[in-house]
Amino acid sequence: KLETITLGEQIRCDMQLLQILQSKATERSNGFNFDLTTLDLSMATITAAQFNAIPQASKELIRDLDLSFVDCIGFDLSEFTGLTSLNLWAAYITADQFNAIPQASKASIKALDLGRVDCTGFDLDGFQPGVIRS
Repeated sequence: KLETITLGEQIRCDMQLLQILQSKATERSNGFNFDLTTLDLSMATITAAQFNAIPQASKELIRDLDLSFVDCIGFDLSEFTGLTSLNLWAAYITADQFNAIPQASKASIKALDLGRVDCTGFDLDGFQPGVIRS
């Protein structure tokens, strides 16, 4: 049972990973067990097109998402509806992207790391007290 995918330091994320995720999401819909709950992309080189191509079924299952040191420009976080932990430490992300996180997800996030992030324009309403680290 696959629960965690960790892409280590400076690994280039390519279409093979996305094909694996798509395949596993398809298997899940056909009755196979695929419960990816942790996706660690810290320091990965991944384009917005690649990130946004992660299947919606996978995005809904991910609880822990690590994007530390990642250029997140163009990433759509709106479909990550079950997050409990989001690490954006030293990530480059715009206020519009951050503010696209659904309110329901904000309420369920127990750990949010915004260290070394320019939070200008970030809407922090909806997060539980004490979950934001900076």
